[in-house]
Order: sequence, then structure tokens, then C-alpha cells
Amino acid sequence: MIIGLKRGVVELVDHDPEWEKLAAQTIERLWRVFNSSSGGRIAEDIQHVGSTAIASIKAQPIIDIAVAVEDFAEVESLTTALEAEGFIHRNWNPNENEQMLYDVGYDVSPDDRVTTHFIHIVRAGSITWTDYIDFRDYLNAIPDVAKEYESIKIRLAAKNLYDPCREKYLAGKHDFIVASQQTARIWADFGKRFTKIELVTKGLSDDKKYYIEDANARRMLLRVSDVKEYDYKKASYQMMERVYEIGVLTSQPFEFGLCNGNKSVYSLSGWLDGEDVETALPRMSETDQYALGLKTGETLR
Repeated sequence: MIIGLKRGVVELVDHDPEWEKLAAQTIERLWRVFNSSSGGRIAEDIQHVGSTAIASIKAQPIIDIAVAVEDFAEVESLTTALEAEGFIHRNWNPNENEQMLYDVGYDVSPDDRVTTHFIHIVRAGSITWTDYIDFRDYLNAIPDVAKEYESIKIRLAAKNLYDPCREKYLAGKHDFIVASQQTARIWADFGKRFTKIELVTKGLSDDKKYYIEDANARRMLLRVSDVKEYDYKKASYQMMERVYEIGVLTSQPFEFGLCNGNKSVYSLSGWLDGEDVETALPRMSETDQYALGLKTGETLR
């Protein structure tokens, strides 16, 4: 088993099932520290996250562990006990970063250290905690997305074999990770039943729109809006239901409700293949444009 990298080195290796065993052993050690406090249970949950927790892709051989806590001050009180177990405090400011970082490793010289683990302490129930878990589970469930992530990592690693603090390597992954975290939240929020989720950038509305496929090969359009628009979006969905019932060519309505912890409203409807009107209309003759407008008016009437 390959484990650990020197400071600044960027290297990817094939996934090793032994990483999961090592992570489980590390989690057990962390639970002993967090549960041994006289103040009671400080950690709410501890899980293996990051690329070594994604079974189908190459990863840097450093184990990432996320620990969910209610109070950073209680964790700081455990720093001596954590460091006695080999978890070294990296002095991140939790008030600025909403995260405390410890690492595990060993010094090979006064100026060089091999890191084998990163321990990320985050607030229980925070978006940071949710993103760690959902991103891991989403990439394990959707291999195509995981392979896309792996390709980005391979390209960046080849360009940045030595990268102090791995800043360029991390920056190169940032946009993909942020976009995938947003998609993973959608996937988790809808019961992990979607097998494909793609952001749709066309259209004139401010809704977030996604092309969706499920295990039954249904192709759907998901629209997500701020919950402040609930009444308007509900009225629009009900109109879609009535219009569909009388035979107008429109998307079949499937679901309407709240998501994102009741912060957003969504509608789920059938996907209709077609061409963007802003692209297609200018190519049509004025006569055809007029005929299309007339047909649209008749349908609306």
C-alpha cells in the first residue's frame, strides 16, 4: 500500500482498497479521543472522504477524514490529546475558514514532512460537511462523473509535479468540485434516484435548470427556484398540468415541491427535444416566423 506524500509533491496512484481499512482504523482512534472527554461526546460523526474514498479513480495517497462537531472551542480543548495520538494541529482559524485542520505524518528532516492523513474538523450540519459526504457518494454512484474528475486530476498532476502547498493543483480542481457539489446536493436531495444530472445553461428564466435521467430511463427537466417564488411557481405548474391535459404539446408535469432544506422550490417535468428558439428563429423566413407566431397564438387562446 502506498500512503503519504512529501510536502509540495503532487502524485496520483491507483485506488487501493487498503485505504478504506486504514481510514477505518484512523476513525476508531479519533472516536477514542473525542469520546474520552469529560464533557461527553464532542464529535457528531466521523467519515472517510476525499479521493481515497472514491473507489474508481486515482488519488493522491493521503487519507482525508471529516469530523462533524458542534463547537470548535471543545475541539481546541482536545488539541493536547489529539497531538498525543499523532494528530497535529495546523492552526487554521475556524472563525475564518469554518474548518480546523489536523494532519498525520512524520518528519524526514527539519524542513520536510510526509503527510499521510488530513483531518478536517467542520461544523455538524454545515454545507461544508454536507458537501464532503454528498460529493463522495455522488462520484461513487455516477462513474462517468468520477472519471471526468480523474481526468482533470491527471492533467493537473502532470503539469504540477512539484507545487508548494499544492495551490495550483487545488485551484485547477476548484470549478469542477464546486459544480459537482451543487449537482451532488440535487442528487442527494431527490433520494439519489437520478442516474444523470447535467446543468442546462440555455433559456431566459433565472431558474437553475438540469437535464435529468433516472433508473427507468425517463428523461426529465428539473427547475429549481428560490422559495420566495413558491406561489408563482405553483400557479405555473398547475397551468402546465391543465395545458398538458387538453393536449397541447408541452412537457408532461411529474412533480412539484420544496427541496434544498425548504429553501428552494422545484418542478420536475418531461424532457422535450428541440432547438433553442433564439438559434432557430433567425434562420426561418419571415413567412415561416409569422406562421409559427400565429400557431402559438392559437394555442395560447
